[in-house]
Amino acid sequence: MTQHLTWSLVVPTYMRAHILPRCVKQTLRQSRLPKEIIIVDASPDWENTKSIIQALTTPTDVTLIYQEAHTPSSTAQRNQGISAASADVLFLIDDDSLMYDDCAEEIMKVYEADTGASILGASAMQDSLPPDIKTVTADEQASFSIASPPKQTGLRRFFKKLLDTQSTQFLPYDGDFPSHPVPEHLRDLNIGVIPFMTGSSMTFRRSVFESEQFNELFIRYAAGEDQDLSYRVSRKGLIVNVINARLCHLEISGGRIPQFKVGVLAALNPAVLQQIHSPNRKHTNAQWKRILWRLLLINFLKELSAREFSFQRTRAILFSLKQLPEIHSRSGSELTQWYNTFQAAFLADRSSAS
Repeated sequence: MTQHLTWSLVVPTYMRAHILPRCVKQTLRQSRLPKEIIIVDASPDWENTKSIIQALTTPTDVTLIYQEAHTPSSTAQRNQGISAASADVLFLIDDDSLMYDDCAEEIMKVYEADTGASILGASAMQDSLPPDIKTVTADEQASFSIASPPKQTGLRRFFKKLLDTQSTQFLPYDGDFPSHPVPEHLRDLNIGVIPFMTGSSMTFRRSVFESEQFNELFIRYAAGEDQDLSYRVSRKGLIVNVINARLCHLEISGGRIPQFKVGVLAALNPAVLQQIHSPNRKHTNAQWKRILWRLLLINFLKELSAREFSFQRTRAILFSLKQLPEIHSRSGSELTQWYNTFQAAFLADRSSAS
């Protein structure tokens, strides 16, 4: 016997008036509408974007909540939106994530079939083609591109295997990923068990947030927030992919920080999380250092072959390796204070922008 559950959309956003309306429009095209749409905006001109969203035609049974962010950080914005939500299931997607029309319906079918609440989180499958590609304007289409996969030459396949470029870069705090059995009555569902989710397509039961929340240590670009939270949730229950649910993440760069800074924070945020959560810091610290050295080689070869001679990703890893001793020498409140200071100075430093 299934149950009827409600769902809410929670979206953190910053300087994205050019793409956020498409995300909301696709939400309003869902075959199963949300109870509420909650947007937490950190933009200086957030009220202008709010007026654009409010001008969209919204069904009377869908509540729109548009808030100014208390703190300009995707983790803090997600937590703020979660606090305002009242539905049973929360969709926590990015502002440039576009759900296919039946995406929410397919995900909610899984939650409702799971009467024992064994599944705590569910993710949509990524699709390269936007669901609204036939209806968007030429200007909107110009805001994204559908990349062709690189030609898989023998040499490329050799380096992929040698360098293990497809392996995950997340180190489980407990040394391994949790394992939970799939209940018998759920085995006919078209789902796959996964260790964690990406921030562009996360959904969770709202009850999860009675004991967990996104880590608000990170300023602005919160690389690793998705893996950190979904891994912690996976300790308590199943995280799954819903095979029939599709979503396109456009990965639009407007309003984002420079690539070099993104690379540095993507390398250092996980190191900080491991220092905070790992019971065996010496082991995980050594593992992460090895991962960064491998990424250094991978990025150098990629940028060299692509003739990207600014080597922004390579330089980002080199810079990050120099910061690791500072992180590994601290823990607890001392590390939190140091990393807050480091992030603020690093993001404000224009000399390190490229």
